[in-house]
Amino acid sequence: MSQNAHLPITEYQAVYETIKHVLPDSFHKITALIGLDAAFKLAERYQGCVIQVTKSKTKERQAIEALIGAEKVTLLFEPYYKQRKISFPSLKNGALYLRDLQMVKRYKELTNKDMPMTNMAAIDILSTEYRLNVQRVRKILLKHHAL
Repeated sequence: MSQNAHLPITEYQAVYETIKHVLPDSFHKITALIGLDAAFKLAERYQGCVIQVTKSKTKERQAIEALIGAEKVTLLFEPYYKQRKISFPSLKNGALYLRDLQMVKRYKELTNKDMPMTNMAAIDILSTEYRLNVQRVRKILLKHHAL
């Protein structure tokens, strides 16, 4: 996974149970309104963006209706009419969490009994593979209790 932590939406859906605890509450609220599949479709197009909430048929509303259906747009927009916009959350934390889990797994592979390697050598390899500095790799491994 690259440093920018962007995943295809299909990968988010496949690992939703693993990452849901790191996704923003606003994403869970949207999911409760329109369902997981529709929320991920919107995330693919609108994550990190502001969606204007209106009852009129603007181009943006029509595009969203084409993406998830008119009924789900109505369900989504209803609680937001007073504030007139929805700030659609980013799913970057989910991607970073998955990256971290992959890094911990790789660290354990590098330091297992079959291929004994020092912690520092393994961290150097991970630093190169994930294009992160050594300190960042150590913090990630400590956070996940791998060191």
